[in-house]
Amino acid sequence: PVDPELTVDRPGYIPDDYVPDPPQRLELYKRLSSMADPAEADELLTEIADRFGPLPGAVLLLAELMSLKAVARGLGVQALELSAARLALGLLPTSPLGDVVTRPAALAAARADGWRLLPDGRLARALSVDEARTAVPSARRALLALAATGAAPAPAPAAPPALPRPPRRGT
Repeated sequence: PVDPELTVDRPGYIPDDYVPDPPQRLELYKRLSSMADPAEADELLTEIADRFGPLPGAVLLLAELMSLKAVARGLGVQALELSAARLALGLLPTSPLGDVVTRPAALAAARADGWRLLPDGRLARALSVDEARTAVPSARRALLALAATGAAPAPAPAAPPALPRPPRRGT
């Protein structure tokens, strides 16, 4: 899978005074950015807190962003832009969300949840005032909801029923 490009208003980071050793900090960045499953964030945050003390807000935000990135990666998102005002997605051609762009019914379902197709082919959704207060978790929920709108590829059609075999003749 392609690692999505993430553009955000407020970047998360590991403060130098929280993890003073650069190689340790770099290792934590690598581990956070390579999470395959958002559930891994809790385990890693527990480990970081055990080693370095109470988690600063910047580290919590970094973990939320990397969790969002893991969800986006799994959905074939090439680029994700998140601000207090909106969420925008650039999709890979192989994205399971591609049906939103190509199937009118899927686009209509996505529009019902506030998504719109931009002229450059990206999908965008405005964030409400309440969603903007928790932009990263709201963006994650919006991505998962988009995937559930029927935007994911339809299951493969069932194989046609087998024709009955003619009775075998004894030889």
